[in-house]
Amino acid sequence: MMKKITTLFQVLFLIGLSFSIGFTQDAQTYFKKGNALVSLKQYDKALDFYKQARELDPKNELIPFAMGNVWVWQNDLLKAAGYYDIAIHLNPQFAEAYYMRGLAKHNLGEFADLITTYQKLVKKDPKRMKESPYIQKMDIGDHKFAGAILDFNKALELNPEDAKVYEARGDLNIDLKQFLAAKKDYDQAIKLNPKYAKNYVMRGIARGHLHDFVTSIKDFNQAIVLDPNYAKAYSRRGLARLQLKQFNVALIDLNKAIALDPKDAYSYFYRGLAKGMLGTIKALAKDVEKASDLAPKDMELQTMIIELKMKLGSRWPSKK
Repeated sequence: MMKKITTLFQVLFLIGLSFSIGFTQDAQTYFKKGNALVSLKQYDKALDFYKQARELDPKNELIPFAMGNVWVWQNDLLKAAGYYDIAIHLNPQFAEAYYMRGLAKHNLGEFADLITTYQKLVKKDPKRMKESPYIQKMDIGDHKFAGAILDFNKALELNPEDAKVYEARGDLNIDLKQFLAAKKDYDQAIKLNPKYAKNYVMRGIARGHLHDFVTSIKDFNQAIVLDPNYAKAYSRRGLARLQLKQFNVALIDLNKAIALDPKDAYSYFYRGLAKGMLGTIKALAKDVEKASDLAPKDMELQTMIIELKMKLGSRWPSKK
């Protein structure tokens, strides 16, 4: 699923603006019905009405944009990206469409092989084109992370005051391990929207990767002020305190994070490290094994666990 999508309210508000900017009368009627069905999460029926609206008003970019959003909510980012392509083709100044396509590309970057495989199947069996008519036209290169960056850049060129686009580009830069660039993006997002706790946490994470642990803790503190129940803020503040060898207060933070979100594997892993540094290897092992059980497919976490076990060697408690 996408790391960040606009809420239903935001999207419907944006689409609502369309009523003053050029729908044909009949198309607007179908479009309103589609919006109403989206609010009820009846997505297949909504798409039918959007398709009828598009037949009546094929040059209105907000119709394929709305269809792309429906496919996002149904977790089909390939189709979503295709409809955002259409919206941008109809209106190259449509900043929100670049933003949403950028989000889709960010998440599709990991699935380039899957897209290639699908395109090969279509060549062998053209009837499969009906399953997703826009995938075959997509350039795989556009679904690398670089394509997402270009879309976010374009969205900001068109609307430089949009905090959520800086946030999305920051998230992508974190994945690209471009931590200084990510920190700068979160700086801008926070400047534009200083009351959003998540961006302080993400900036704190970027600063941590830049070894600025003291300042990162200030970001986590501010996130907690804004949202006292934000588990990730406590978890990452605990990690920063681990880096500063503040093991006891790190343990307090990580206990709080787990109390708020008992399914966060990383909090258990970090708490295990804190316990290990305080001299309790058995407690370390218990938390680390719990982390492994919670996220067996998280390769980054599993790699860290393997490296930790190798480092501890014979000191790792044997299972009875």
